[in-house]
Amino acid sequence: MKRSTVDWSKDAWNWRPGEGRWSMRRHGLPKAAVYARLDTRDHRPHERYDFWREAALYEIDADRRSDPSPFLAEGAGVIGPGGSIFTTRSHALAGGRHRGQSERDGGDDIAIGLVLSGKRRHEEGDERSLATAGQFFAFDARSESRLSWTAFEAVHLAMRRERAEAILGPQLPSSAALARWLGASPAGRILAAQMRALAGEIDNLHPDERSSLLQITLDLADLALRDVAGRTEDEDLDVAGSVFTAAMRLIDVNLANPAFDPDMLAGLLGCSRATLYRCFAEQDIAIAEAIRARRLARARDMLLRAPRSVSIAEIAMRCGYLDPAHFSRLFRQEFGVSPTDARG
Repeated sequence: MKRSTVDWSKDAWNWRPGEGRWSMRRHGLPKAAVYARLDTRDHRPHERYDFWREAALYEIDADRRSDPSPFLAEGAGVIGPGGSIFTTRSHALAGGRHRGQSERDGGDDIAIGLVLSGKRRHEEGDERSLATAGQFFAFDARSESRLSWTAFEAVHLAMRRERAEAILGPQLPSSAALARWLGASPAGRILAAQMRALAGEIDNLHPDERSSLLQITLDLADLALRDVAGRTEDEDLDVAGSVFTAAMRLIDVNLANPAFDPDMLAGLLGCSRATLYRCFAEQDIAIAEAIRARRLARARDMLLRAPRSVSIAEIAMRCGYLDPAHFSRLFRQEFGVSPTDARG
């Protein structure tokens, strides 16, 4: 069975791995979040590295490989209109981003990465940086640079340049400086925890969950960049508000899980219970109350939209309630009518 897979049609995106190097100018971005998994083991040993160079390493021109041993790499990720996230495991490789490459391919994303194992060396202008396990790295697709990896595992989050510039300004810091500042940021630690968690589960997620979690991770990156930029609390989006926004999105993704609770939410966000409770207190709502309200709102929406062949018990289960009688009591308390009456 093939280990590589993609989950989109040509109507969703007119580019697929294996059809040559991706180009923003020729192929653009997908219309909605899509999922791809690539594995060099699907190819003959002598073809593996060239496949990886063309299908996965589109941001750099990878060096030709002289090592005669078979090259192995695999990766999985979600690509959306606003950004992408990929987890990668690979043998050693090296390459560079050359002057004019951004103009040719149209790529100018800003990437924030986290090394899970191995070492990454990066040269950008006069700066040299080294990232090891647990450390951030950054990559500016507009900058001429050179990088090399030992055998490694990492997770990369790419965002549109205009999104980063809206927070940091048009003069972005160097990749090395951005990585250092993210590593020293409390919000950066939340982002790192989210990236680790998503890297471990990306293959197991439902398509809707992948799309939502990509957006959550991009929101957390915004939070970390605002922390780096030194934004004050009276600006458009404060730290607590960003955590609250990400938390509410995570609640929506996990409504069907009856075990989902504040402890699980704090774990997914990578923050303490105290921090999470503080963020919700500033919004004048309790976490458990927010989870219950979102579950019941989802149930009401499903009751109005789902065909009558879908039972009320099944709708309750899809919203995290295993006991239909308990669900009915909570529903009546919230909306003043029974689930049966709400269905009309």
